[in-house]
Amino acid sequence: MRSHASDASRKDGFAAVDNAAVLAGVRSLTIGTWTWVDGDGTLHMGPTAQDFAAAFGLGGTDTAINAADVNGVALAAIQALAAENEALAAHHAALETRLAADADVVAELLADERRTQRR
Repeated sequence: MRSHASDASRKDGFAAVDNAAVLAGVRSLTIGTWTWVDGDGTLHMGPTAQDFAAAFGLGGTDTAINAADVNGVALAAIQALAAENEALAAHHAALETRLAADADVVAELLADERRTQRR
């Protein structure tokens, strides 16, 4: 397995990433299968370097995709999806709580209606 140097002491110019914007960039990519023009016919999958460069502006070229950039983009997109899932789960829980409260109100109204009809 090949690894890439990623030691913090070998990096500078750190800046925060807008994970939601990265996810939007991933969503904009056309992901397809392809073979190399001069290759052995092996099937590959992914975006073109041109589309990746247009979406993210990383790597300094539009003819290659740096593996470190692919990994960073994938991890940022995963974090964005996790945040979306957490927000949806919280919204779902709030809706369930509201639905339960509404069901209690409906049950009380029906009980009041039955008591009124008996009088």
